[in-house]
Amino acid sequence: MASMILGIIGFVLGCCVFVSIPCAVLGLILGIGAMISIANGTGSGKGMAVSGIIMSLLTLVFVVLTIVAPALFPAFITDWEDYLEVCYTLPTYL
Repeated sequence: MASMILGIIGFVLGCCVFVSIPCAVLGLILGIGAMISIANGTGSGKGMAVSGIIMSLLTLVFVVLTIVAPALFPAFITDWEDYLEVCYTLPTYL
């Protein structure tokens, strides 16, 4: 259950890298540990363990893409800056 909760918290707080990455890594570790204990027959809650692993992996992919995307697509950033400049400048007829 903790794996699922940490995966969800990490995904929701994806914009805060210092919180989302540790939550996702810890959720992934706890989810894998839960799957091992379930396979040994000492644990239960396979659905929550699987959902925690999936949410943790999605969080890690989302955060890594958020960090790496500006380096991979620098044209997007310049286009975005031009767009913001056009949107937030006053028209000349005012």
